Amino acid sequence: MNRKRKTEKVLSWGLLLVGLFIFGLLIHRAGWNNLIALFQRANKGYWTIGVGIYALSMLFRALKWWMLLMTIRSVAFGRFLPIYFFNSVLGNITPFKSGEAVGPVLFKRYLDVEIGHGFSVIFIDRILELIWMLLCLGLGFTYLVTHISMTSLLSNTLILAGGLILLLIGFLIVVLFVEPLGYGILSFLPRHIKLERLRHMIMRLRDELIHFYAFRKGNRLSRKMVVLNLFTALAFLSQFVAVWIVVISLQPVHFMASLTAQAIAIPVSIISFIPAGIGIAAAGYQAIMMQFGYEYGPIVGATLLSKVLFLTLIFICGWISSFNIRRLERNFYE
Repeated sequence: MNRKRKTEKVLSWGLLLVGLFIFGLLIHRAGWNNLIALFQRANKGYWTIGVGIYALSMLFRALKWWMLLMTIRSVAFGRFLPIYFFNSVLGNITPFKSGEAVGPVLFKRYLDVEIGHGFSVIFIDRILELIWMLLCLGLGFTYLVTHISMTSLLSNTLILAGGLILLLIGFLIVVLFVEPLGYGILSFLPRHIKLERLRHMIMRLRDELIHFYAFRKGNRLSRKMVVLNLFTALAFLSQFVAVWIVVISLQPVHFMASLTAQAIAIPVSIISFIPAGIGIAAAGYQAIMMQFGYEYGPIVGATLLSKVLFLTLIFICGWISSFNIRRLERNFYE
């Protein structure tokens, strides 16, 4: 193992331990006995419904990736699904879902999709997710400003943040769909940015966009954008509803309050680079929910329960999928 890979591995494990430490502090403060008592009186039927709806969220995201791949070549959904679920597990155990970069290699090996096209699938998915995540974040900020008491400074700060989010969404849409303008902006910026790392990142984004524009033209992607956006929106909505149902199995909460807490906690957990947002997502969610006046203990219990239930579902799907991938491996050599 070279030095760079060793450093990345140590950093990944270190971030995971930090997340687990934060999660441990939350649980310690709530008290194990209190949490156990909460779980015992929770509505088990809601748990089941919540897991089922979260499975729908996974399915919508899988359908989105499959539709993107279908613009390249015809692939049976049953053949694609185990590869997607296995790739999803890798994304949930690595910072910023970097493990999903294995996906294009798997697509090449088992589905005969060029690696460059595989990375275009990931890039388009990331952009769509980012746009909808920012929309949800803007909605969350709006609800937060109008439903809790805060100082004028904090209120104005949140309104400003919401405005900046909308500007960023508009910028992303322009870059994606107006090629001359998008390419021109990303070619202009590096020449006027002094920070080397930021300039390099923008240049890489510009290079990725070149592949994206070619991919979009060659595969008539624009015609499918409505459906792709619909799947992305349904995936987010299903995830928000699934978490809310698990939460109300322990304590009645308003859906919009839960959505706001998730909409803010998700990007915070992503930029923390902690795998699966363990610890950070829970801390962010409970902090926002406490601003709405909900009790600390039940909220921590709900975030713990939802994280365990949903990660368990992801890993079970990945484990089952690994057997299907082995079958594909055997067929590949026969």
